[in-house]
Amino acid sequence: MSGENHAARNQRAFETPLAVDHYRREGVNEREEIAFSRIPPGSRLLDIGCGAGRTTRYFESRPLSVVAMDYSFGMVAAAKATAGASRYFTMDAVSLAFQPYSFDVVVFSANGIDYIHPYAKRIEAMREIWRVVRPGGLFIFSSMSRFLPRRPRNILPFARVIFRDRERSYVENRSEFGAVLRYATTPAGEKEALERVGFQLEEIVTMRKFRWVRSLSLIGLLDMAPYFICRRPPR
Repeated sequence: MSGENHAARNQRAFETPLAVDHYRREGVNEREEIAFSRIPPGSRLLDIGCGAGRTTRYFESRPLSVVAMDYSFGMVAAAKATAGASRYFTMDAVSLAFQPYSFDVVVFSANGIDYIHPYAKRIEAMREIWRVVRPGGLFIFSSMSRFLPRRPRNILPFARVIFRDRERSYVENRSEFGAVLRYATTPAGEKEALERVGFQLEEIVTMRKFRWVRSLSLIGLLDMAPYFICRRPPR
């Protein structure tokens, strides 16, 4: 299957009523509460991959100016149904229709960046985020580590590809709303990609029980979806 078809399949999975309902019911998790606490009050914030609005509603409860977007029409429609004062857009992270330096903070939660396929497009999305965040601004996102899947049905697809390319592997993940292809790397690989785009990695947020861990390799083994807090360097 071509890269373009993989991307289309991922998008179709997140358009399903099951996916929309799943993300409508979810709340903000403990990693997100820690990572989002780093957002300065009064920030202009872009919520990429807002899903059915769970993160946007959280941001609206704080003194922030929020713009939310997702590439799924179904997700955006669900988010708008419970919207506060935020503006919502149906938009792809690979092509952001915003002017340079439009935001103080960009957030891409729920490992959303990992469903951008192929790898070159994932890097393109990072470059677009770099473009729209102001110098000195923050980029906060979560990404899946090369953590052995918990569901037996996902272990074989994981094993087939995980050693093929050390830092650029995509793994098929079967969920209740369809099979999707997601990127899986190590925290060290993520740091390298961020620095190549121009971001500085300031902090990796793990589950509270792993907060003592400093080794990038160990974080990748222990925590399946850490949050990365990055900064575009000031001029």
